[in-house]
Amino acid sequence: MSSSYPALDRAITDSLSALPADDEATRQRLTALREGIYRIVAAPPHDGTPQPILAQQLEAAVQARRLARFELENNPASPSPLGRFRPPNRFVVPAAQIGDDDALHATLAMLDCASRLYASEAGRTMHEPFQDVIAASPPIVALIRGCLRSGKLLAIAARPVATPVFDYHEDSATLVVAIGTTAKDAAAHSAIRDRLAAGLLCCTLPLTAQGRQTAMRRIMLTLRLSPKLLGGVAGAVVRGTLKTLGELRSRPGTIALYSTQLEAIHLDISAIAKHRSGSGDVPLETLVRIAQNLGHEAQHALNICVYRQARQSYYERYAQHPTLAAGALPDYTKWVHAYLSLHRWDEAHAEIAGWNAGIGLAQRQLRDRDKALNLCYRCALPLARRYFQQPASGPAPIASVPPPREGLQFDANYQFAPRKDNVEAMGRYFYDESAAAPGRLPYYPNLYAHYALFEAIDHCRRVTRTSTPRLRIDFKRLRLDPRRCVVEGPTLPSQVNEVEIEDRSGRATKRWRFYRHGGDVVVEEIRQEQIDLAQIFGVDFARQKRKRSSDGD
Repeated sequence: MSSSYPALDRAITDSLSALPADDEATRQRLTALREGIYRIVAAPPHDGTPQPILAQQLEAAVQARRLARFELENNPASPSPLGRFRPPNRFVVPAAQIGDDDALHATLAMLDCASRLYASEAGRTMHEPFQDVIAASPPIVALIRGCLRSGKLLAIAARPVATPVFDYHEDSATLVVAIGTTAKDAAAHSAIRDRLAAGLLCCTLPLTAQGRQTAMRRIMLTLRLSPKLLGGVAGAVVRGTLKTLGELRSRPGTIALYSTQLEAIHLDISAIAKHRSGSGDVPLETLVRIAQNLGHEAQHALNICVYRQARQSYYERYAQHPTLAAGALPDYTKWVHAYLSLHRWDEAHAEIAGWNAGIGLAQRQLRDRDKALNLCYRCALPLARRYFQQPASGPAPIASVPPPREGLQFDANYQFAPRKDNVEAMGRYFYDESAAAPGRLPYYPNLYAHYALFEAIDHCRRVTRTSTPRLRIDFKRLRLDPRRCVVEGPTLPSQVNEVEIEDRSGRATKRWRFYRHGGDVVVEEIRQEQIDLAQIFGVDFARQKRKRSSDGD
């Protein structure tokens, strides 16, 4: 490497020479640091780049006298997660990162970024708050490391200018973040954090996705034009509940979907990149739709902490369930109802957030409240018909926007404030009535019931210590059809192959059996004659029939 990057090699050698002769431990760590830098620089280039961009950055830093020496942070109790640039020209690297090339790569890239800020007159006062923001946000550190490791980013640059908020340079795979020119208060720190978080998240789109670059530009543009959406997305990133953007496939009519397991928003990248106007500009309708969908899903990411807290509360509450202690058939109706109520609250908040993000962007661009309302309503169809009044004769004409339904109230900017009454009304129209509303989405209670059933069955399995648990649920009270409760995702925990649920919702008690067949979960009603035969002969003939069928497969 010394022949290709002599300045960088000299800086490393000078760092070793500056050590006291008897400080052998630090000398060994710095030697290991040098070997780590060499490994990173010698790594295969991304996207045909002639030379590794990190080596170019560090070589330029030494030549510009922004880097003269590497030092080690030897305090393992409180190391900065991405090191620290110390003016005028010292790069301080946490000793704990020696041997972790991914962490070291991210550290060197961000130290170079901070040194560039310090070297510019406008950014002289910004390198400290820039580093402080990163040090205080482990999720941002994780995004930086992940993007650099995967090659989705080759470099990050911070600019001491107010606008644009952030941008992506395709030719160099560089994220450029405008961090402002002053850092006098907490609001300025929050602005830096939000811009970094949102910009880095956009760069996590899969490299192999068709239309990735176009989709990334449009998502970034949408975020720049919608401060409310930017705040929601960045807030979820900083909370650690939104870690990446993925590609959504095989979901016609759905642009975005949040995964609680992966803590990711999956996007229909081809749909986002598809529509163009005759002038080549991005149609405003496209940006509004992106804002509505991304705002909705980002709110799910923000709400997931409440969901997890409630889940833990239910587990603790039902651990002492009296019917479990008495050995009776445990009734999980209230458990499932609590879960469905939580999802109802979540969907109502998310739809309000999505609407507000879309109308906010439209108003900023059109400068006309009524035109913005009409555009936002059109972009939200057909789902918006659930919570806007419709004539008895059929859907209202698109050219005119009907008023919201009873209980929902606009503010002066045609936004829905997330007050209790608006959330309750949105839950009633968007969630409860989803079965009768137009659109391709299924009935929400049945859609979410498989989550609730999974949790109830798994809890019952743990407490009763059986792989074939039996429990009681009043499906009629919950307005659920058990045969439609497996519409999506696994309903049975991996340790359970079969479960029997007693349903006393009507005059006659029904029993339902959920069991695995191949890769699916099948639901069937257990008829009374099957129960009678099993009691008489002591054999479950239906179960034996299923076993023979399974063996035959």
